[in-house]
Amino acid sequence: QIRTEYSSAAEFIAAASAQPILSGDSSNIDAAIRTFVKNPNIASVSVVAGNGRVLSAYERTGGQTSSRTLKTSSPVRSESGTVLGKVVVEVSLENFHRRLMSAFVLIALLMLLPAVAGIIILRRRIAAIISMPLQQFLCAAKSLSRGDPSRRIDIQCDNEIGLLAQEFNRIMDDLH
Repeated sequence: QIRTEYSSAAEFIAAASAQPILSGDSSNIDAAIRTFVKNPNIASVSVVAGNGRVLSAYERTGGQTSSRTLKTSSPVRSESGTVLGKVVVEVSLENFHRRLMSAFVLIALLMLLPAVAGIIILRRRIAAIISMPLQQFLCAAKSLSRGDPSRRIDIQCDNEIGLLAQEFNRIMDDLH
């Protein structure tokens, strides 16, 4: 898509360059180039005649030159189709790269949120599975320490905590 967009710019400048190349007047070429260099992604534009002579060139200054660029070119043709030269447009991909990285970070964060929510929910469930039975054991032990062996632990599960609750209740029954 980027290549297509800037290829169109090269084609426009090429169309505007045919007559000036034939006449030797580069002012129209400069005007065509100026319409596109307002775009901050354009790093350079050059119009080169068939003999290799650069007729007009623009290179963005005052910023960092990027190693991430895309070059596209378009031939400059006469009305009869003869190639008179070419237009080369170089586009900096820094802004595109920055936007792509921002989107990547946003997607990563959006993918991370459900994982964090899942971890929080799982942590709470595990805490409930472990801490609620422990709370019952603590209350029963406090009752026993005050001399009341009538307190029972009501845990119905088929694991070590359930077995411990059954044994604790059996001990309490023996004491009562």
